[in-house]
Amino acid sequence: MKKTRLLRKYFNEKKVIRVMGAHNGLSATLVENAGFNGIWASGFEISTSYAVPDANILTMTQYLETAEVMNLAVSIPIIADCDTGYGNSNNVIHMVKRYEAAGIAAVCIEDKQFPKVNSFVAGRQTLASIPEFVGKIMAAVNSREDPDFIGYSQNRGFNKWPWSW
Repeated sequence: MKKTRLLRKYFNEKKVIRVMGAHNGLSATLVENAGFNGIWASGFEISTSYAVPDANILTMTQYLETAEVMNLAVSIPIIADCDTGYGNSNNVIHMVKRYEAAGIAAVCIEDKQFPKVNSFVAGRQTLASIPEFVGKIMAAVNSREDPDFIGYSQNRGFNKWPWSW
């Protein structure tokens, strides 16, 4: 079964879905071997594996390549932490197309301004305007090709799996 379809099936069952964070192919394999349903391609973990802060220092391509390595290493779905979508609505369109083409089952974006600061850092959590963030969600929804590809948004009342796709 395609990983996007498998993840969608898990959500439709309305049961607890066990997902664990990972930062490379080996840690993803350990997550799968431990019996989890999916893997969170954690922006925090991927950043720290490069020895840099979780503050949009790495490029979308670096996060994507890491998520793709994880995806190739396992048979369970990958949910990718895509920070703020790596820029504006145009960046979100590009991001969705690339992550979907790589076989990633779902993406998650935050409603913070780009570049973002990790949520664990007190203060400095400036949010994007509601129209800007709605534009990003609309761009993501309209650019996906697989109806089972899932998106999730964090913060400000948008916390709902999946976006209204």
